[in-house]
Amino acid sequence: MSRNLRWVWIASVLLIAAFGWLAAPYDPYATSVAPAAQVPGPLLLGSDTLGRDLFSRILHGGPLTLMTGMAAGLIAWLLGGIIGLAEAASANIRPFAAAFSGALLALPVFLIALTILTALGSSLSTATIAAGIAQAGIASQVWRGVVESQLKEPYIDGSVALGAGRLHIVWFHILPNVLPILLAYCLTLFAQSVLLISGLTFLGFGGEPASPDWGNLLAEGRRAIRFAPWIVLAPAFCLILVTSALNIAARLINRR
Repeated sequence: MSRNLRWVWIASVLLIAAFGWLAAPYDPYATSVAPAAQVPGPLLLGSDTLGRDLFSRILHGGPLTLMTGMAAGLIAWLLGGIIGLAEAASANIRPFAAAFSGALLALPVFLIALTILTALGSSLSTATIAAGIAQAGIASQVWRGVVESQLKEPYIDGSVALGAGRLHIVWFHILPNVLPILLAYCLTLFAQSVLLISGLTFLGFGGEPASPDWGNLLAEGRRAIRFAPWIVLAPAFCLILVTSALNIAARLINRR
């Protein structure tokens, strides 16, 4: 597939995920659309265990899943950027930034997110914030590694010879050069956050029980997977499509 066709595919997947709810044929919360767990046929993707149209619920859950994942990814990217730049650019702040990032790296991302949710309460907005903070430690190391690798490049020597400070060099010389790499990583964080928040809602942390976000749809379908596997397979396939599109976009940007 050519580069342009891949961008068209990526844009199509993300646009459908974001705005597909406008074409939903039924109310995603209506429980009388069809018999419970009706196989795909008259309804494109069948119905769930309460008779709700699964296709409409997936379309309405797309923007919710996408927006919360992107918000969490942006939190991780920005917070990680602040910590990573502090470690790379300032000798005075480095010990404190390194201690904070080390604390975030000491535990698995999922466990950190669950701890924050337990402390602050379970809701979709809290799950978004928790997912962002939990990934900030890893993001800070990416930022720091990218910046410090550029500090060793020959083009930095001229600025050092002119007396430019480390913070000036990082802000005005390094960041413009590494921005494509960091933007590509931001898209990767979006994809990881979509999966992380879906995992949290799958376990019942965040979101209302009737919410159509894809993690919650997976949790609903888990109980019926033996006799109605399409209830699980449809949202799982959508998650694969969206995260694949984001990861492919990240690789394309990184190769520019």
